[in-house]
Amino acid sequence: MLNMRNGSKTDTIYNLPPNSPVLVWREGIIGYLGYWNRPFTLLIVKGEIYIIKLISGPIPFYFTVVKPYL
Repeated sequence: MLNMRNGSKTDTIYNLPPNSPVLVWREGIIGYLGYWNRPFTLLIVKGEIYIIKLISGPIPFYFTVVKPYL
């Protein structure tokens, strides 16, 4: 499961400017695989924490569960 998230290569995620579209990793329910969920807007980067604008409001995510939407 960890191989599906951002591994040790994080250069592209650290260099993202605010308002960039990003995907967020969602864990699957027991017995189901996880998936990268739709493009969201990156609001702020605070070290390894990324504040992402979701429908429900801004939510912090750890950098390993965020990747650029290309």
